[in-house]
Amino acid sequence: MNSVSHLRSSLLAGAIAAMVVAGAMACSQSSNTPGAPSGIAVSSLDAKPTQPAQSPQLNLSHVECVNGMVEVHFVLLFVPDGVTPGNVVTYNWGGGTGQAPRGNRTGNVWHYTDYLPSGSTVNITSATVVVNGQTISLHNPGAYAGTYNCGEEQLCSGAILPAPQSLVCLDRPLGNEASECSYFLPGSTPLGKDDGGPNSSQPASQSAPFAVVHAGSGQTGCSPGEQAYRTLVGVTAGQPISSPGTGTSISHITYCSCPTPQ
Repeated sequence: MNSVSHLRSSLLAGAIAAMVVAGAMACSQSSNTPGAPSGIAVSSLDAKPTQPAQSPQLNLSHVECVNGMVEVHFVLLFVPDGVTPGNVVTYNWGGGTGQAPRGNRTGNVWHYTDYLPSGSTVNITSATVVVNGQTISLHNPGAYAGTYNCGEEQLCSGAILPAPQSLVCLDRPLGNEASECSYFLPGSTPLGKDDGGPNSSQPASQSAPFAVVHAGSGQTGCSPGEQAYRTLVGVTAGQPISSPGTGTSISHITYCSCPTPQ
C-alpha cells in the first residue's frame, strides 16, 4: 500500500472512532435530561404520600359563667364534608347527665352548648356524640373542673335543696304548679309561672330558689307517653332556661318557694 492510501485509511478510522464516542455521549446525556422518554422508570422517592384524613375529635371547649348560668360548650372537630353529626352531646358533669344540643357549624367544626345552674360543681368525666354511626368519646375529660358561682342566687336558709336534674321522666303529668313544686321540693309553693313557646330555651322572668321546667313537643329522650321535666336551683331573672331533652319546646316554667318549715 502506498503512503497516500495509508493516510486515507488512517483518517477514515479516526472519523469512525469519533462518531462512536459522540454517539455514546449523546445517549448518556439523554438519559439524564429532564423530559426523558416515558419508558425510563421514576424513583418512588419522588412521589408525595397522601395525608390520611383525621378522625372526628370531641373536645370540651370551655365551662364558664354566661348570663347567670354555667355554660358548657363542646366542639366537634374534623367532621367530613357532607356529614351532619348527632343532634346532641350526652355528658356526665358530676351532678347528673346533661345533653348539649347541636348548634352552628364553622368550617369543619360543629358546636354544642348546654347550661347548668349557677353554683354547680362541674367535672365532666365523659361525653359522647355519634358521627356516621360511630360513637366519638370526649378527648379531654376532667378539663375546667370546679364550682361555678355565676351571680346572686336565691337559696333557702337551712333547707337542703335537691340536686338539679336536666331530665326527669314521669309516667304522667304532675297537673299544676302546686303539684310540681311539692313533688320535687316538698313543702314548696308556687311563686309564678311562665308559659313556653316554640323555642327550646327562654329567659327566666323572675328569680326563685327553685324552678321546674315541663317540656312541650319534640323528642325528649323519655319513653313514648312519658312526661319530661327539668329542675333548677337558684334561678336568677334573665338567665336562659332550656327545655328537657333534645330540641324540645318548653310547655311552661314553674317558679317555687323555699319549703315551709315542718
